[in-house]
Amino acid sequence: MGHYRIGVIGGALLFLIWNGAAAAAGASNSLSPDGPSPLTLLSFLLPAGCILLSAATLPEREAAEAAAGAVIHWGMACLAYFAVGFAFQFGGIAIVHHAPDLAELYWEYSPLDVAWGSGWGMLGLRGFLMTGPAATPGALTLFLAQLPLLGVATLLIHFTIWETAHRWLTVPLGLLMGSLGYPLVGNWIWGGGWLANLGLTLGYGHGVVDAAGSGQVALSGAVGAWAVASVLRGRHSADSPQNGLAAPLPRAHLPLLGWSGALLMLIGWMTTSTMAHFPPAVNVVPAVMAVNLALAAFGAAFLAGLYTWFVSGRLDVLMSGRAMVAGVVATAAGAPFLPAWGALAAGLVSGLSLPWFLFWFENRLRMQGAAAALAVFGIPALLGMLLPGLLADGRYGVAWNRVGIEAYLGTPGQGVSGLWVAVGLTPDWPGQMFAQIIGLAAILVWCFGIFWLPLKIARAVVLGWRRSGIEFGTPPSPVPFEAELPSVSPEALTASHASEEQAESHH
Repeated sequence: MGHYRIGVIGGALLFLIWNGAAAAAGASNSLSPDGPSPLTLLSFLLPAGCILLSAATLPEREAAEAAAGAVIHWGMACLAYFAVGFAFQFGGIAIVHHAPDLAELYWEYSPLDVAWGSGWGMLGLRGFLMTGPAATPGALTLFLAQLPLLGVATLLIHFTIWETAHRWLTVPLGLLMGSLGYPLVGNWIWGGGWLANLGLTLGYGHGVVDAAGSGQVALSGAVGAWAVASVLRGRHSADSPQNGLAAPLPRAHLPLLGWSGALLMLIGWMTTSTMAHFPPAVNVVPAVMAVNLALAAFGAAFLAGLYTWFVSGRLDVLMSGRAMVAGVVATAAGAPFLPAWGALAAGLVSGLSLPWFLFWFENRLRMQGAAAALAVFGIPALLGMLLPGLLADGRYGVAWNRVGIEAYLGTPGQGVSGLWVAVGLTPDWPGQMFAQIIGLAAILVWCFGIFWLPLKIARAVVLGWRRSGIEFGTPPSPVPFEAELPSVSPEALTASHASEEQAESHH
């Protein structure tokens, strides 16, 4: 009966989504230009789907509590992003994007001397608490467009620690992700920071290209989950399979819930084709981006399902849903610039490799908490960040990150390019690949360090306190003053006075 109710709820959700998308498409021309696009609002399906997909792996009695905790964790990240995160990410966006509503967000901090030139921004410094220059309709719409993407990065950490750590940890980890983890990477890639400007400062292609968040969202969250799990990892359960041949497929307690979550994530990620989250984006065709995401998702789901059918004799619903998301992640960075066959190939590779990476992380590296985050989001994000350096064909993305406004590599109208480009265009090798590799390294170092270091210090302090034997909040019992004085008999006291008198008489 419980599964029947879940099926009805899932069907109702999909029906509402379909009608909502149709209404959004019909109303898009009648809305005020100062208001958010309906597709921007539909992007909130992205974290909703992530919650459903992740909760499907938990027992039914724990899934509801974990989902409620996920909303709280996401909410803490949103509050931190509202207070300081938006300013850190987009406080200098006016330097690279000239829009009236964002014109006052022009303060970008760089630790390097001016002798290095411009383009090395690390941190925005205007728009705190969404007041002043951040209170315009354009800035508020940009803030709104970031919340679903921030949610996905935060939720990857949430479900990693849910079964192994204290619940209160979701509060500081959410604040950390919303204030420093996500915004600084966002500043470097989407806010006009130093990674976006590698094409201008070092001549590396069009700078780091991450159109829909392979690195900014998926890799940031997966690396953060890895860092947290590496600090909080406890003993391995005794029933963990030791023999790889006997390792079962991951169990789905609520398979229909997981499959519905995967579909919601696909729809939510496809709505980013409006590029509302990245104002400087230019020469992007939403249809190309959406089709590439869909091809990668369904190609990955097909091959992962075929693999599970071959090895176990049945289609594994959870594996297919996870593969669908992995395919989207693998193409999100370069979706506007890849040929259709390249997106499909990336999805097929992601779907086929997903079961192997899940097995490796769960049964070889014993990373039960972070295994799904790394296999479904982390590894495909690594592939996705490298794809623009290989398969971007140069047809789209002219003047991306202010590179090649008139012509690029001597060819007018050439956009983001990798090794294999369209006929008549010039390959950009290895320049674009160098930019993508530098971006990968920066995300890995920053997102691992910003979560690992504070947790490691806090854990060391707590362990040291426990080893001291002092109970926190319990003062030592008082000692009576009389008990500290030695007891002296009256006879000894009289003899002492007599000896003192005799000594004085001798003097």
